[in-house]
Amino acid sequence: MRTIYLLILVLISQTIFSQNGFIVDHRHTDLSQIPESYITAAKQNLKIMYFRRSHGSHIDVGGMSALRRYSTAYNTLYSYNSTGANGELFMDAEWHSLDIENSSWVQITKDYLDNAANSQVNVVMWAWSSGFFDCDVDQYLSDMETLINQYGTNSCRAVPVTFIFQTACGQRSLDRNQLVYNGNKKIRDYCKTFNKILFDFNDLECFDPDGNYYGDGVTNNGSYTSLRRLNDDLAYISDSTNVSIYSGFGNWGIEWMNRNPNAELTKLSADNICQVCEHSMGYHEEETKDNSRLHCVLKGQAAWWLWAKLAGWDDGYVGTSDVKNDIKSNLKNYPNPFTQNTTIEYFIEDSSHVKLELYDSQGKKLKTLVDENQTKGNHTIPFVLNNKNGMYFYTLSINGKQIVNKMLKIN
Repeated sequence: MRTIYLLILVLISQTIFSQNGFIVDHRHTDLSQIPESYITAAKQNLKIMYFRRSHGSHIDVGGMSALRRYSTAYNTLYSYNSTGANGELFMDAEWHSLDIENSSWVQITKDYLDNAANSQVNVVMWAWSSGFFDCDVDQYLSDMETLINQYGTNSCRAVPVTFIFQTACGQRSLDRNQLVYNGNKKIRDYCKTFNKILFDFNDLECFDPDGNYYGDGVTNNGSYTSLRRLNDDLAYISDSTNVSIYSGFGNWGIEWMNRNPNAELTKLSADNICQVCEHSMGYHEEETKDNSRLHCVLKGQAAWWLWAKLAGWDDGYVGTSDVKNDIKSNLKNYPNPFTQNTTIEYFIEDSSHVKLELYDSQGKKLKTLVDENQTKGNHTIPFVLNNKNGMYFYTLSINGKQIVNKMLKIN
């Protein structure tokens, strides 16, 4: 028992948030910002397994492949295949999705990772399809934590796996879009609170390259108070006079490309470059007419931003909140792991309002330990946790800026 305890202690002390959480969304599509050395590092170090069906194929079959077709230089720089041969990015894919395999996706993941042939895989990402509105988001978050605990950084797997959370596409339906909006918001909030890595698939469908928002609700972190019925092909209810798709509907992808015919993004989205982009036809359009494949190109470019970040690139953001983290708190708890009693310690540079909260592994808040103005200096908060054994999270908010840490309760 002492040997097991010491092993867990070493794992925890060495690996707490060794991979900081972050979000990749519509702000992260400009590939010119990524140093080529980190594209190369991603190809050398990442071994990615991507489970997706047609919607999820926007990333690889659509956008990433379009980059390769665009030019000889891009074909060399942004190369990938299913084995990593010839110095290309290792990115394998299987035809599954979170909502279609809703009851079996966790076991599919385990079977894949337990296969000795896949022992070197170090990144796993699952995509949603069109059935997200009918799924239990809380169960998805819980299942992701189960996989992270079993195969992630704090596990005993020889090659730890980084799991990428993902949001889902819109549905062009009053009832469904509200469920999609609320579910995506819950995923975003969870990833921000618990420092997870999120590929915000839905966000990339809600903003055009100029930053104009076409999604449902006020913003992607607001409330569902307005409705555009944004669909997975970028069609939206419009009051604009520039409606060329269908009466009352616009399509922000087609509209942006029409306004920017010479832009590289428009050229990348052409039929002969982005050859396959499922669900990309404009609202009530025929396949022979203009397409809105721009979102597939943007997702493919955002994916390379994700791979570069995983390979160690510092893009200037710290933490999933995408806010510069200037809290010098020295946040920790001791002992960690612990059996029942532990103490959280942190440092405050200036007198501030401080909130310290405790969460279980499912993201449920258990208690607020501190919610008050505190003076500059070191602070210690001892407490007793009588809940079941397992991983817990504590968040420290100082004047609205938040950081997160883990603690492990054992026998």
